[in-house]
Amino acid sequence: MATGGVMTLAEMRTELRYNLDNRTDISDAQLTRWLQRTYFHVGQPDIFRHRELQGTQLVTCVAQTFAYPIEDDAFAIYTVRNNTVGFKLRPRTYMFIQELTRHFGRAAYYALWERDLILFPTPDTQNAGQVLDVSYYKRPGNLTDSGAAASVLTPEWDEIIIEGAKWRAWRTLNQPERALDAKETFGALINEMTQTLRVDGEDSGFGVELQGLDNYMARG
Repeated sequence: MATGGVMTLAEMRTELRYNLDNRTDISDAQLTRWLQRTYFHVGQPDIFRHRELQGTQLVTCVAQTFAYPIEDDAFAIYTVRNNTVGFKLRPRTYMFIQELTRHFGRAAYYALWERDLILFPTPDTQNAGQVLDVSYYKRPGNLTDSGAAASVLTPEWDEIIIEGAKWRAWRTLNQPERALDAKETFGALINEMTQTLRVDGEDSGFGVELQGLDNYMARG
């Protein structure tokens, strides 16, 4: 069953305004912008690998076609696997592929350019019809202002989004000491959430890639 936040956008604005000393000179639109920017921020996979933002797209190889559009909500490609043959394609830069002499065969590499998945080699008639499983992380989209829960992330992130918006607010309002305090709290909350992967790791034999989970505050 899908999970999401519990607070509505109106409730988030009310709590954020309360945290800003109930200032009346700040519009609801500005409060929403701070909340939305933080929502985009914490939705990035290098901040946290949200399961709620994981997506899959199936791409069918077409003979003599090397570029395939990816979903509009795709933020970052995680893996590309050839489900028909049973192997994972290797990621490469677009420059790497551009420097190769294009030929036909079974795709072994992929890169992203604009909104396209670029394959190399270009699928030929023998490999046409093979299905690629593209796993990716989605952009979180806009906070919903419909009276329902605003965020698609788990409820724990409601507080983090508000704290991050408070940091942005005090920074914009030229309150550096209060901004720094809010930023430190924001970073600490994010770092605590990364411990979730340690629970997964209690199963013997589990492995996890940690390159996206470095200390948030250490990166400024």
